[in-house]
Amino acid sequence: MIIQYLKEELKDINTIELKANNLTIIDGKVIWLDIEENKFLRNLHNKINLLLKEKFNIGLSGFDGENFKFHSTLFQENEFNENINKIGLILKEKIKIMLKMRKKLKKHLIC
Repeated sequence: MIIQYLKEELKDINTIELKANNLTIIDGKVIWLDIEENKFLRNLHNKINLLLKEKFNIGLSGFDGENFKFHSTLFQENEFNENINKIGLILKEKIKIMLKMRKKLKKHLIC
């Protein structure tokens, strides 16, 4: 019911441009990709919070609202828990390599 309501309310949004900044490992339990905040994301976040409050009386959670940190959770404590730090380090290294490759490609295309 809630998901269908939000889909209907937000149906005009086709794509969202995101820029990832960093990979964060939190307490060896969660790996997330930090997403750079922009005005569109902040407004969307606030609109969803408002819709949830008005229609379903769902208030903000402890880390929600204006202090919310935009992110995408990649792994969360589960059967991978014992390896989560190792997974995070591997992902960080892969991202560094990809960024270097992108920078080289960008430089090559500009020249």
